[in-house]
Amino acid sequence: MDDHTYSAPEFNEFTTDELSSYPEGSNEGNKRHWCFIPKCTNTGVNSPNKWFIPVPNDIKLKKLWFEKVRRPYNVSNTTKLYACEDHFDVENDIENFLAVKMGFTRKIKLKPDVLPKFFNCQTDRALTHTPKPRSLVEKKRKLELIQSSI
Repeated sequence: MDDHTYSAPEFNEFTTDELSSYPEGSNEGNKRHWCFIPKCTNTGVNSPNKWFIPVPNDIKLKKLWFEKVRRPYNVSNTTKLYACEDHFDVENDIENFLAVKMGFTRKIKLKPDVLPKFFNCQTDRALTHTPKPRSLVEKKRKLELIQSSI
């Protein structure tokens, strides 16, 4: 009886700073994709390493997406549309994030009721990515304000 040892295959480790470069390998399928969100210029050609999330097929949900991104609903119900990853919190919005990130699947599955939420490409709308002050910093600021008014 031979003594065989098994070592698990090594996977590339990803950090959140490397999100735009995943998954490894060919993104040939993305070449025809373009982000349907107004003023977003991302396409599969100029941003081949970005993920493109399909707009839901459910008509009611699709219309909600169009309303959220401020785009008129003037497309056929069968038209395949995509939103690029820039408009989502991919780590929290994608149900199978780790599987896609590690290359086990290319099919992105959004969590229920997720809508695009970041619209930094739309300069006429308030920024949605602005960081909120941390609670400790905010408490300290309020305390200083109270002490200075006494």
